[in-house]
Parts: sequence; C-alpha cells; structure tokens
Amino acid sequence: MLGKLNARKIFTAGLLTGGLFLSSCSLFGSDDPEVKDLKVSPSTIKNDDASSTASILGEASGDTMSISFKVTGASDVDMTDDFTISFIQPGAGKSSWDFGDDGKGTIKAKCNASAGTYALVTTVSSASKNASLSANFTVTGTPCSTEPNVTEQSVTLGSNQNNLGGSVDLDSKPLVAISYSQVKNDPSLAAKIDLYYGYSDVAQKDMVLSASAAKAGLFGTATLGPKNWTNVGSSMFVAITAPEYNAIQLASEMTTLWAAGTAVDQLDVNSSTAFICKTTAGKYVAVMVSSQTPGKSGTMSLKAVN
Repeated sequence: MLGKLNARKIFTAGLLTGGLFLSSCSLFGSDDPEVKDLKVSPSTIKNDDASSTASILGEASGDTMSISFKVTGASDVDMTDDFTISFIQPGAGKSSWDFGDDGKGTIKAKCNASAGTYALVTTVSSASKNASLSANFTVTGTPCSTEPNVTEQSVTLGSNQNNLGGSVDLDSKPLVAISYSQVKNDPSLAAKIDLYYGYSDVAQKDMVLSASAAKAGLFGTATLGPKNWTNVGSSMFVAITAPEYNAIQLASEMTTLWAAGTAVDQLDVNSSTAFICKTTAGKYVAVMVSSQTPGKSGTMSLKAVN
C-alpha cells in the first residue's frame, strides 16, 4: 500500500513538473518579436515636393529589438534607394517601441522615384527571430532626371593633305586630333578612332568615315593613313539637324535621336552637318560641324557633346 502511495505521489509531481515546463514554454513564446498596426500616413506622397514627408506608424515588441525598413515596388523589386527613411532605433532594454512616438519614423520619396504603388516592409529582429509586416503607400508626380547634363568640346581636324590630324577618338576628353604619324608610331590608336575626315577623289566630296570605312576606301598614302592600318574600329553615324544638335541636354536624348535614324559608316559633310556617332566603345556622341574649308588641304572644326 505504501509503495502504491509513493508511486502516486511521484506521478503527480511529474505532472506538476510537466505543467510548469509547459507554462515556461508559453512565457518564452510571448517574447517573440512582433510588428503590428503598420501604416504610412498620409498614404500618398509626392516625389517632387520637399515638404511631402509621411509618418511611419505602428508598434514593435520583442526582447532587445532591431528594426529595419525596405521599400519594394512591382514584383517585389527593392526600391529602397529611391526613398529617404528616418527612424530612431529602440534603446537597450526596450521590449516595445512605438514607431511614431518613440521612433519618430518618417519616409520621403526622392525626386527620381517613379509614380506608383509601393510597400514599406518592416522587419523586427529579436533573439535570432524575425517578424515582418508591410504597408502599402502611393507615390505621385513626375520623376526628375538624375542623368547629368552632357558637356560640349571642340576640335579641328585636317583633311588628307593637311598637317593637322584628321582623326579623333570621340570617347576621349579632351578631344584631340590624331595624325597619320601618331597611328604609325602607336598602331593601337586605330582601334579607338571613331571619325576620320578626308576628301574623296572618287566622290569628289568631303566626308567623315569610320576607320573601317576609311580603310576600305583606301584613304591615305602608300605608307601612312587608314589603308595601312591593321586593327580598325567600326563606328557608325546617324544624320540629325543642327536644331536637334543644339537642343541636346542629356545623353538619353542622343540615344533617342540615334534610334530614329538610319545608321551608316560614312557621311558627306559641309559647314552645317550634324550627326550622332555610335563610337567604338558603344557610346553615343552628338557632333556638329561649326566651320569648314573644303578640299584635300582643308580643315573642319567640329563640336561634340558627350
């Protein structure tokens, strides 16, 4: 009888111990991180208004928390770089944190942010565990351009029988005329030449050509010039008007003009010729002739924006 009683007492203690253990697990679970009531207020902000800043509202809880934010756009693409987020992190020992009152959270769309719907994804990390919640908001307005303005340079080239160099690498800054003798001394220059200026005996015209077209056209002398070059580049040209050249402010505008035209590897030139060159490096450079003296001994001054 005593043995049975002792066994019952031990079993009961085991149940009590198990109950305490389960209760302890339940208490531990309550310390898991949580974020709730998240929203952006107001839910619509403008990308071109310096005063258009929204508040980040909500609450986080957890033990020794850190809070992070990410902005996603369509298809969950990370667009955080298009926004400025300000937030004060919880201090040591804080188990709850109000995003508005404590964190002073704010979000602002930079001027280059596109109009559309976004999600503010908020993640609370605590004790190697994470909890996330997202809130949608809308950006309105026309995004500004972060593309830098193009700069204009100038250079004067000499035709076939002129002592000035007749070739130029339009990717270089500053622009410098390249002569026959320079290419002979450094043959690698031929691959960088985007534009060759010369007079064609066959067409009896002044022309600009790619290095490869000038080589095929047998420009040069018996020992110097394109017909002697071995490694040449293949630039291309699309004709534009002088007003189109003068209106260019951004590199993207040159890409648009290029796409609207027909590419060739040589053009007849006069004192008002303008064109887009796709260089040997794959860049787009706008060129306009500012003055010209025709003929084999002539010169051509040009302006280029890149």
